[in-house]
Amino acid sequence: MIGYSVTKKNKRSNKEFGIEMKGKVSIIVPVYKAEAYLSRCLDSILNQTYTNIEVILINDGSPDKSGMICDEYAQKDSRIKVIHQENKGVSSARNAGLKIAGGEYIGFVDSDDFIAPEMYEQMVQSLKSDRDLIICGCHRCNSDGMKQIKKAKALTYYELQCPEEALPSVIYQQVTMAVWSKLFRRNRILSETGEVEIFFDESLNNHEDFIFICEYICRCKGRIYLLPERLYYYCDQKGSLSNSEKSFDKILESLSAILELQQKYDIDELKSTELFYVENIWKYWVVKVMQGQEYKKPEDFKEHEKIKDEIKKYVNVYNASKYVRKYKKVIVHMLLTHERILFFATRLAGKLYK
Repeated sequence: MIGYSVTKKNKRSNKEFGIEMKGKVSIIVPVYKAEAYLSRCLDSILNQTYTNIEVILINDGSPDKSGMICDEYAQKDSRIKVIHQENKGVSSARNAGLKIAGGEYIGFVDSDDFIAPEMYEQMVQSLKSDRDLIICGCHRCNSDGMKQIKKAKALTYYELQCPEEALPSVIYQQVTMAVWSKLFRRNRILSETGEVEIFFDESLNNHEDFIFICEYICRCKGRIYLLPERLYYYCDQKGSLSNSEKSFDKILESLSAILELQQKYDIDELKSTELFYVENIWKYWVVKVMQGQEYKKPEDFKEHEKIKDEIKKYVNVYNASKYVRKYKKVIVHMLLTHERILFFATRLAGKLYK
């Protein structure tokens, strides 16, 4: 685990690092039941080498001591703002932060994760005039902050034009579908009158990040840039947020919202969201079957037929796409025609994985 110490009263100067300060970064941190990890998160933010930041903490009705910790940190560092609200979910918390953010740039950090000291320095310095979105890599860690993969695959930098090249990269999941590894321009989120126009959909508890990112890219004219460094530390104690904990009806609800993007934005690249739709449905099936030890045959999985019916709606588009790899098409074909074979193969894979 990487350790940090709190800098009191914000005495650390940018000259100390010899860093060119550009615009202010508003870092939005939703907080809920995070008392065990919140100090680690906030220390990593406050000790950024890029110090022109404001940190917006939204205590989303935490029943533990998280709210008190937020207030204690706000007393130590004038860059921190705290909002206390009743529990409404992570999207509502992020939206509350967007409404009061005053920085030129917007970043997000989850309260049980932490970030490298140079993360925002590198991201801001990379945000040239023709770039609208900066993305960094991440390390997956356990709850103690220890890397799960000590020798992660090396990342390479790339640039993609928005939205023509950037949207397909997001839709086909070549880019992480999470807002916490990204730096956004605030003026792309605002209307001409200065009002926030892009919000997180508070009715969803799945894919809300993906929809927000797609909407943002649709409004961009520049490029997205991927840094070849892993600067974000994603800690795996979020089991409740995984697809395996959600009902299929909730998955369909969020995926339907994605299809609505096609109608909102008349952009050719969005017309392939059907591929994303199909892929997330069969992946949901795979995860549920792998983890559901109570399933002895396909019929035991009550949502099985409903999943097949949804896939059939777009299977021809999925199979005809040049972007979908062959093994994925084989999985879909097996699910629709030889589900028993796929079922027992998936169950076996789940046992071997454990």
